[in-house]
Amino acid sequence: MQRGYPGIFVSNIARLFMDNRDKEVLKIEDLKPGDQIVFTCWTLHPRYHAIVTEINKKENEVRVVRFTYFSGVVEEWLPFQRPIYKVVSNCLRGYEVSNDVYQPDEVVKRARSMKGTNRLRYSSWSNDCKDFTRWCKSGLKPSGAIEQYK
Repeated sequence: MQRGYPGIFVSNIARLFMDNRDKEVLKIEDLKPGDQIVFTCWTLHPRYHAIVTEINKKENEVRVVRFTYFSGVVEEWLPFQRPIYKVVSNCLRGYEVSNDVYQPDEVVKRARSMKGTNRLRYSSWSNDCKDFTRWCKSGLKPSGAIEQYK
């Protein structure tokens, strides 16, 4: 997925709204499987949250699992293209949530377990890509989607 001019413009605007606890990733070596990352993509959805599953340094690509509106939970290779941010703390409506997270291999396993299922229904307000990655990392479920994550 290439980010064209509108995506770059939106990504620069989105930087202004990034949580100050999100850490910008400057090089691909700073990522590892199980990381929750945020990247910018296109105008209508400027911030995507995803779980890193693999890293290909030679091709400068990152394999991620993410929850999309149209395709559900997918796993795909994306070019490592700044800006990318690593989520360093889980936050829920401005309040700190437990810093207890699953081990990286379990995070990847949880993310991949939802690929191809029809259980999740995307909602920008109550069950989106951020909620999905939060569930993968910590088990927290969005209030409007508890049954979907069982």
